[in-house]
Amino acid sequence: IWEPGTANGYHPQTVGFIGGEILRRTTGRTVGEHLEALGLDIHCGLSPELQERTGPMVKPPAAPDLGTLDQITRAAFLEPWSSPKVPRAEWMAAEIPASNMHATALGLAELGQAFATGKVRGQAFAADGAREEAMAQRIEGDDLVLPFHLSWAAGVMRNTEGFFGKSPEAVGHYGFGGAFIMADPARRLSVAYVPNRMMPTLVGGPRATNLLEAIDKAI
Repeated sequence: IWEPGTANGYHPQTVGFIGGEILRRTTGRTVGEHLEALGLDIHCGLSPELQERTGPMVKPPAAPDLGTLDQITRAAFLEPWSSPKVPRAEWMAAEIPASNMHATALGLAELGQAFATGKVRGQAFAADGAREEAMAQRIEGDDLVLPFHLSWAAGVMRNTEGFFGKSPEAVGHYGFGGAFIMADPARRLSVAYVPNRMMPTLVGGPRATNLLEAIDKAI
């Protein structure tokens, strides 16, 4: 829809397939297989046993503000391909890395340590050079899909707007409804929040803001 490198637009579905295919061709393993090897409580493609552990997502009381509903926003959220049309169990069993990952807050926080310290569960995960490159800005500007001005690193948002607390070095990501993950290399800190009662927020929201402010105060 636009020339790569000229703008940024949030991919609610396709980015997972693009990144996952690069990973598979490089390593021979899918995103789900990589997560299983890490042993964290994060899953992409759920077995029937894991499906029994999942909690329902309670829809928000109102729709989120998507800004101007133009061609690009509609392609991301409002076309037939933007939501599953198969039974829930089949959707949960599939590997759709951008939109059907399932995790506990602890699992996400442990994964966030890859950015915060370069280690996961005390084991080296990424060299400092690779970690710094992953957190460096790739593009900044008004997002063409979401109604926000964002600075993107390699798959994570940089903390230019204060979405992830007071540390300018923090990176992270939000999920529709209020969930988020934050990693701060300056404090070797990672935080995750995964409510199942959704609110009509895309980025930020009072629950996330209050939690991050409480953590900053405690530290």
